[in-house]
Parts: sequence; C-alpha cells; structure tokens
Amino acid sequence: MAVLYPLIPLLAGGGILWWALRESGVRTRGSTRALRADAEVVGYAETGRSSRMIIEFRTGDGVDVRTTHSSTGWSAARRGERVVVAYDREDPERAHIVEGPWLSQWTPRLLVGTAVALILVGAVLAYLAWSPA
Repeated sequence: MAVLYPLIPLLAGGGILWWALRESGVRTRGSTRALRADAEVVGYAETGRSSRMIIEFRTGDGVDVRTTHSSTGWSAARRGERVVVAYDREDPERAHIVEGPWLSQWTPRLLVGTAVALILVGAVLAYLAWSPA
C-alpha cells in the first residue's frame, strides 16, 4: 500500500494544475474575444445560499445593461464600487468582472505554485518508493 502513497500528491497537484490552467484559458479566451466596459456594482441578488453581485454598464453600442455577475461574492465588493467587465457582444448580459479592487492576481499564481510543489513532492516520493534499492 505504501507504494501508492506517491500518487496522492501527484494526483492532487495534477488536478489543481489542470483546474488552474483551464480557468486561466477560459478567462484568457473570454477576455480576448469579449469587449470590455466600465461598470458599477449596484447591489446584490441574494438567494438562500449565496449572493451574486448586480452590475450595471453601458456597451460600446450605447445599450445599458443590468445583470448579475456569474460567480458569487459574499462581500467582495461594495455598492457603488467601479469595476471592469468583459461581455459578449451577442449577449451582453453574459458579463463577468475582470478587474476590481478586490481581485488579486496572486491567487492563480499561488495555486500553480502549490500544484507544482505537490507534483515535485510526489515525484521525489515516487522515486524513493519505486526505484530499485
């Protein structure tokens, strides 16, 4: 059974790395095809379990849009806070916040660093467990 222990950090690190790179790709593709606009957080739409930020912005065509942000935010932004959204030209209500005072660029980097560290630990453990003595 001890022979399988190196798989734990390898699989955990691989899973985290896959997720982080997938999220990065989604955001990068979305932000290169999407249009950007300045927006304002105007409130929260609360459900029994979560709260979604309600944002308002004006598209490049001059259309005023009021929509909820795609992910939850318990207290990330305050009412009246200025943010930047990326939106789909065909469906501007599919907007997501790409810049805001509370958004950190360090979180994805820390996730990737953690994933790489887990993979390296798993590789060392695999070498020690699986190499012929």
